Amino acid sequence: MRYTITNLAVALDDDDTTIRQRIADAIGQSVDKIKQCQCVRRALDARKKRNIHHVCSYEFTLDQPLKEPLPPQVRRTEISALNATTPEIFTRNPNRQQHVIIVGAGPAGLFAALHLAEAGAQVTLLERGKPVEQRMRDIGRLRSRGELNPESNICFGEGGAGTYTDGKLYTRIKHPFLRNVLHTLVRFGAKPDILIDAHPHLGTDKLIRIVRNIRLHLLQLGVDYRFESRVDDLVLAQGRAVGVQLHDGETLHGDQIILATGHSARDTFAALKRRGVQMQAKPFAVGVRAEHPQALIDQIQFGRHVGHPKL
Repeated sequence: MRYTITNLAVALDDDDTTIRQRIADAIGQSVDKIKQCQCVRRALDARKKRNIHHVCSYEFTLDQPLKEPLPPQVRRTEISALNATTPEIFTRNPNRQQHVIIVGAGPAGLFAALHLAEAGAQVTLLERGKPVEQRMRDIGRLRSRGELNPESNICFGEGGAGTYTDGKLYTRIKHPFLRNVLHTLVRFGAKPDILIDAHPHLGTDKLIRIVRNIRLHLLQLGVDYRFESRVDDLVLAQGRAVGVQLHDGETLHGDQIILATGHSARDTFAALKRRGVQMQAKPFAVGVRAEHPQALIDQIQFGRHVGHPKL
């Protein structure tokens, strides 16, 4: 039988043996009865500097079921949280003759291309900027010399505007596809820790590698993946989009068009407005970023535990 115990306080120096013993004590069983034990949720509690610890959920298995009623922290588990599947995004395989044009290779465009291509659709992915490797050099020139490439910068290029952040995956939304996103990131190179951390974090260097791995997989699936291919206009017929006009004059026709342009493609929005496409402004939040030395922040947050390997 599989069970989950929640809200288990785990000290920074607790080892696996100690944790298993504490779980056994909580369920009133001997430790040898626990056959498997793995952490499925982990959050850091640093509110009291003298008692920094993790608050965890663990899954474990027993040969014999626990007697009812179960302890308050314990519940039966049918499917492991680490392997829990999300609803199928596609209920059927699209016709291979269906040609989908995706504009923008940020997160929305990459995931759309990935799921469509794996489902069997013919996909063309258009990105106005450059691959992450070349884009990184353009951003370096911008930061060091002030030289701006209008089509390859922080906002434009493979991976989207968030590629050169530090890869935090925080969100306030609840959605059944969130686990799908995390599992996909792990599949293409992210650490499995993001499946259990309350505040998962990728890191810029790992994010660049993940984006590149997704690209290589899309190419193997036959996706027509094009860089430096800015879309200047839509091709309309009988009131619907049937293609796109590229900056170099080429016209591409498709059965479906997905615009995943991000927030900075104002020229695209202007083109849509000229075409009479209805748009509505949405509210947005503006934040201020204040940077401090990492050592200072660590000292403030962790106190005497600063430098601990589990932090």
